[in-house]
Amino acid sequence: MDELARRRVPPILAEQLEHGFGQVSAAARQVAGVAALLGRRWRPEDVAALLGRPESAVRAAAAELAAADLVDAGSYAFRHESFQRFAVRFVPPADRRGHRRAWVDLRLAAGASPVEVASVLAVVAEPGDTDAVAILAAAARALGENTPSPAADLYLRALDLDPPGTPAHARLAAEAAVALWAAERGADGSAVSDASLRDFPDAATEAGARLELALRVANYSSVETIRQCRLALALPGLGAELRARLLSLLIGALYTADEYEDVPELQAPARAAAGQTDDVQAQLTTLESGSVVAFYAGDWEAALAAQDEADALRTLTRTAAPRPAPYDLWPCMLLSAVGRASDGLALAAPAVSGPGLAMLRWGAVRAQLQFNLGRVTLAQAEADGVREFAEVVDPDGFAGVLVARVRARVAARRGTADDVADARREVAARLRSELRWQRGTALLDAALLAERAGDEDSLAELIGRVGENREPEGVRFFAGSDAADELLVARLALRAGHEAVALDILDTFHRLELRNPRLPFLHGLTLHLTGLVHRDPGPILRAATAYAACDRVLIRADAYADAGAMRIPGGPDDDTALHRALRLYRAAGCHHDVALVRDRLAAAGRPVGPVDEPPGPEARAADLAAAGANTGEIAAALDVPPPTVRALLRLAARRRPGQ
Repeated sequence: MDELARRRVPPILAEQLEHGFGQVSAAARQVAGVAALLGRRWRPEDVAALLGRPESAVRAAAAELAAADLVDAGSYAFRHESFQRFAVRFVPPADRRGHRRAWVDLRLAAGASPVEVASVLAVVAEPGDTDAVAILAAAARALGENTPSPAADLYLRALDLDPPGTPAHARLAAEAAVALWAAERGADGSAVSDASLRDFPDAATEAGARLELALRVANYSSVETIRQCRLALALPGLGAELRARLLSLLIGALYTADEYEDVPELQAPARAAAGQTDDVQAQLTTLESGSVVAFYAGDWEAALAAQDEADALRTLTRTAAPRPAPYDLWPCMLLSAVGRASDGLALAAPAVSGPGLAMLRWGAVRAQLQFNLGRVTLAQAEADGVREFAEVVDPDGFAGVLVARVRARVAARRGTADDVADARREVAARLRSELRWQRGTALLDAALLAERAGDEDSLAELIGRVGENREPEGVRFFAGSDAADELLVARLALRAGHEAVALDILDTFHRLELRNPRLPFLHGLTLHLTGLVHRDPGPILRAATAYAACDRVLIRADAYADAGAMRIPGGPDDDTALHRALRLYRAAGCHHDVALVRDRLAAAGRPVGPVDEPPGPEARAADLAAAGANTGEIAAALDVPPPTVRALLRLAARRRPGQ
């Protein structure tokens, strides 16, 4: 318990300190002893309060200690840690814990934060000290997800002090488990929850505690979320509200974990349970899970309708509670998947100011949506801003993977040869993922980068592996949940000689369009791939027209480029399509695509001179900074989070050195 007292002072130094402290009064030694309990640096007023003496007396004692060269007179700090360790002996062992505990209360009363006293309190608090439990838990929450390991240690200490078997203890255990999962100590997190979620007075209380834990841990581990939901659902006598919420959360976690097999048999019971309760949260999560199920079954219009109904209910009931993962990000991703990325970005805009992993997840989604909208520089900056934290907090989770995907796509569209080489090295680790959606997007990214690098052998090998990554049920995509990515897979497959993969994707597009006739983006994708397969520019140009009703800019630019490449070789055909592609690529900042289109035009005898690239968001950020705006003001002006501003300024510095 007494760390300072246990650490030995070297004998020669101890002899000298014995002499030094022997030169001061007993009162000064007592002051030194209590001060040593508070830290190497201490405050006379704190020591005075603990000893019940006037502050002037403590300052006089400090002057004695300073005269003996034991304490610095100006800072009230022991001159060396060994001096502090030695001075602890002047307080009887039986009194040390009480002095330290009293100091905690003293500092809190003076306005100190729980974090400032947590390290001392964790040592001196005793079981049953409910105040200590509350203070340590508050300190752990303050440390939060950005420093999960120290937070987890404080939670564990609070659990040690708190009597088990109560709902409050279960809630504390849930917080501790989440912190442990965030600190990549998942086994410990599961052990804590298993040890704490026992001996409840009834099954409903235990199920509620497990639901709360599952909601909290959903950002970190779909496997643990599934486990907690299944354990809760196995309990007898659960009410409709609990069953609906548990089943809906379980459905989302199963999709995230690539475990689709059990989903069909869960949706009907979830809907039935939600129909038996007036609980709004149960109805909301059931609608949102229904949206996910409908999407992966290929009924995208039904998915949109279910999500619209959930949003209307949330608005009508003024429900402010956040959606649990994966439903928090689902509306943004769904809207982007049907060609409404700007609507998805509008939903993500107010969510990027939160702390910890939630901010990272939203920031990563923003980066993806910016890319889908053809704002490549902003996408790169948003991804780089998130990456600063994701590499520490969530390197292999959703945020880290999504950011890596955006960075790979940016490199393929606009990067230098060195950028492409770096991106290929980064994507290699993602190819080993056990999750199909992560592996599929990594295979596509690697194939795009191989094409960009001119590595035909790797391209053919990677597309072959993509063909083995198809979803076993539902939509049966190869590379995640974005149909636009399936078009990219098909284009690369045709180039690499894997026509069967492209034909499979075309068949999927036909089935999806048949089930969702009111979605112009799907109609455009079907026309686009039809033209690629049959080498016919006509359907591709009609696809570009269909895409005009959507906002997936780069896919529209690709359609014009693909159609133009087929029309140019004959000579007499006009080159309007390529010029349209060129304008869209230039506006997006896709330097590599611009160069390809210019080369095609030049090869056809219709060269296009260089055009200055319009100023991008990084230039505007630099101009605002030069005018004296701070990071927050620039963020507000550009409607981006502060980490993105810093990334934009770094981009501007690389492009405009010396400014």
